[in-house]
Amino acid sequence: MYDRKTVRLVLWSFAVSGCAALSYEVIWTRALTFFIGNSTYAFSAMLTTFLGGLALGSLLCARLSDQPRNLVALLGALQVGIGVYGLLTIAILGRVFYGLDAWWEGFSNAYWGTPLWLTFVKTAVVILPPTLCMGGTFPLVAKIVARGPQMVGRGIGNVYAVNTLGAIVGSWAAGFVAIPLLGIHASLALTALLSVAVGGALLVSGSPRAFGRGCSTPACSASSSSYCSPRRRCASPTSRASPRRRCCTTRKAWPAW
Repeated sequence: MYDRKTVRLVLWSFAVSGCAALSYEVIWTRALTFFIGNSTYAFSAMLTTFLGGLALGSLLCARLSDQPRNLVALLGALQVGIGVYGLLTIAILGRVFYGLDAWWEGFSNAYWGTPLWLTFVKTAVVILPPTLCMGGTFPLVAKIVARGPQMVGRGIGNVYAVNTLGAIVGSWAAGFVAIPLLGIHASLALTALLSVAVGGALLVSGSPRAFGRGCSTPACSASSSSYCSPRRRCASPTSRASPRRRCCTTRKAWPAW
């Protein structure tokens, strides 16, 4: 069970994550056109790799979300990983690909005649690793927000909504603002720093010291349907305190918002 503050932080971070994800896609698509062209095959390869990475990452992390671990810290680590690899793609696109073209004639050929498998290899090197991390964030966020069977529908709906809104903003900002004003490399670096900042905030929030705050008495953890007030300590199970003053009750869990 996560308190309101943690749930809100995770939702806001997932909105920013959606913004960064679509910014990456727009920027990578623009940058890869110099190496794989802008044909239908090239665009299909990029879209297939991006969506395939999201699906595979979600599948791999789905099992981790059901295990007893600090999901907030794990979510932060994935976001930092996305940002770090986002920075590495600047070197991959600007150094490695052009360097390979020096001894492999036609490696950077962006027009017809390039082998289809080479198009997928170039795309996978740039897009696949970070999209695996992006896909892995969804089951973690869903597990944190959807607290209990009675909150699944509302929680997943909130997760999908904030991520989609962030994606809309990110795709617009990258295509109409960042690339025209800053260029591809600077836009990619700015997006990567955004991912690292979000991941850092989640790591701080999910640290053992921050994660251990709040009620921890057996009365609070005995049932998943009880909640703990962050402003009061739980009354002892043997205490004669009034039911109104006890912070641990048998009420339903707090809503996600």
